[in-house]
Amino acid sequence: PDSDKAVFGYDVNPNIKMETTKLPFIWVPLNSKYVFAIVNSGVSPNSEWFIAPLDELKQNSGAAIGWRKIAELEDEVSIIDLHGDDAYLTTYKNTPRYKVVHINLKNPDLKQADVVFPASEAVVEAAVAARDALYVQTLDGGMRKIYRVDYKTKKSELIRLPYQGSASIAGSYPDMDGIFFGLDSWNRSHASFVYNPKTMSAIDTGLVPPINIDMSKVEVVNAKARSHDGTMVP
Repeated sequence: PDSDKAVFGYDVNPNIKMETTKLPFIWVPLNSKYVFAIVNSGVSPNSEWFIAPLDELKQNSGAAIGWRKIAELEDEVSIIDLHGDDAYLTTYKNTPRYKVVHINLKNPDLKQADVVFPASEAVVEAAVAARDALYVQTLDGGMRKIYRVDYKTKKSELIRLPYQGSASIAGSYPDMDGIFFGLDSWNRSHASFVYNPKTMSAIDTGLVPPINIDMSKVEVVNAKARSHDGTMVP
């Protein structure tokens, strides 16, 4: 520890002012040439985001590292994931249910960002970058869905689930097509699946053994009803 070098944080770089109460984090995406520095209050989805070439951390420390801010607090960015030089940012600025926008890290200008997954009635909970596509998880009326967004065409398609349920992204990898996801249902045990985009199908990994209870006679119907104030609720 005595030989460790500070790379980011309070009083580390005079060009980056930090409050003593803010929390700094470092994140190196798998197989990426970039490193992120994140400043968060610890209780907010909103963060400041900085980026630098990973090689600079191997060679320098402190003020010698050329951190570049790509998102201010006013940009209201909660999550970022990478595919090469392309960054996909989940933001709730002017859209409380979130959307996903794209920038290129060779010229990271949020003012020029293009929308790859627009806001809707559903809440965007996560966006992860796999080798083949961006996968976006939404929540609507208690049910989670996963969409596959093509990198080139920006076209989004709802992935087909093995059976009716609520799907949550469990993980993605930059050197792997598809994603791992969990599936919850009212009349089936929780299960873990891997999605194959080539066959457009999901395979049970077998990592979660099913509960030995017969639920075959239980029928599930998901519906919404209009509340007294006019809103539709599940």
